[in-house]
Amino acid sequence: MIFSRKQLSGPLDRFLDKVDKRNGRQQLLEKWTIAPSEQDPPFPHRRFDLVKRADKLMAVTEVEREAIAHQLPHYGTTLTGKVDYDPDRFHICDIARRINAGTGSLGVRRYYVLITGKGNNRERILDIKHQPTPTPYPYMRAGDRHIYDQQFSDNHALRHSVAYRALTNHTDDYLGWLHLNLPDQALPDQVLPDQALPDQTSGYFSVRELMPHMKAFDPTSLKTAKDAHTMAVTWGHILAAAHARADKNFDTTYVTHSIDKQVDQITDGHHREFRELVRAIAFEYADQVQTDWRTFMDAGLHLA
Repeated sequence: MIFSRKQLSGPLDRFLDKVDKRNGRQQLLEKWTIAPSEQDPPFPHRRFDLVKRADKLMAVTEVEREAIAHQLPHYGTTLTGKVDYDPDRFHICDIARRINAGTGSLGVRRYYVLITGKGNNRERILDIKHQPTPTPYPYMRAGDRHIYDQQFSDNHALRHSVAYRALTNHTDDYLGWLHLNLPDQALPDQVLPDQALPDQTSGYFSVRELMPHMKAFDPTSLKTAKDAHTMAVTWGHILAAAHARADKNFDTTYVTHSIDKQVDQITDGHHREFRELVRAIAFEYADQVQTDWRTFMDAGLHLA
């Protein structure tokens, strides 16, 4: 199943309409970079705006810059989409460190790399992010951890790439990974408080294009119960379809069975109990999030 704008209605359709109208690669470049004509002294190509975007970007060291430039051709060998690696197409214009990103990126080393090729409209921003051990790994059964280790070892960026391709229909053509080995001296001398988390400098990093149409949906825009119900149903369909296609239909190397058929068999004749279980888990999860947030605020961690 492939979802398109025609199948969506209500708040999500309105949201996507705004995203389409307000976001494009040119707007993305203007958000993160400075045009050659705006630079003093003038530069032959765009560069990251480390002044206006100082809350999101910071300069890299020469060690970091050289390490990324050295590994970019190796990243090219991991591409599986419609884009083939070509040094002329992946010419590095600038590199910056991405800071203060979303909760899933705090404490994780991340870079933005501005590349360009020959001709017009060839500028792209690559998002390079360290991929640590997945959160569920310590809680998995020993047998499942063994299978994971056999398939990916410590290359969690490969796991990211495989999962990305399994869950999506139109996968990012720039999706891949690389390995960076950075000494501790590559770290800046001063970091912001919320960067003071364990920050691994070496390991496998995922690579993808920073897409202009990526934008988070604001749940506060759901003003009515009907809108909330519509969104819940839509999200459920999309998530179910994505995970259904990510089983043996994608690659039996990773999943040997049909997830949707297993769910059908388990819930057959027990649909009411299944719905009750889903509701119970959802509300317990929401309560736990509220409890964690109150603990975080009461401890004053948001002021650190």
